[in-house]
Amino acid sequence: MAREVTAQGTRLTIYLTPGMQSCGGESGNDRQMFRGPTGRKRLDRMKLIIALLSIAAMVLLGIAFVQYGPAFAAQAQACQPLINSNSPQATGCLTSGSQAATTGLVLYLAGVAVALLAWLLGLVKTAHIRRWFWFVVVFLLSPLGSLLYGVLGPSSRPHVSLRGVAEG
Repeated sequence: MAREVTAQGTRLTIYLTPGMQSCGGESGNDRQMFRGPTGRKRLDRMKLIIALLSIAAMVLLGIAFVQYGPAFAAQAQACQPLINSNSPQATGCLTSGSQAATTGLVLYLAGVAVALLAWLLGLVKTAHIRRWFWFVVVFLLSPLGSLLYGVLGPSSRPHVSLRGVAEG
């Protein structure tokens, strides 16, 4: 099934896959939303992934700082004299830390990697749908901005009403 919309000499053809139906506004030309075979809106999986990655990053970073931060700080403080003297043993001191310090470092690095992934996916998604306010929010407030976009942000491009354009 195909539906054609024409505005200012530009023809747009929308093809619906079997099982999908178009749900337009009063005139049918403005705001199209597609529903799956069950009649419910399709879930935007990318937003869900961005939200889950943001939550995972915050949890990993929170555990790394709260649970293992003191052990990591103690290890770094114990190695401080070697680091200040530019001793070749400084690297060995930092890498031979306690298990708690190593676990904290691994959790921290994993949290940063997951937060970076959520941030990049949020930037790509918001740029793709041309939602520039949300792009700036994700860009400036990562990983909180990524979480906010994943939970509250839009899933599609801004809808432009074609009513009155062809009359023009």
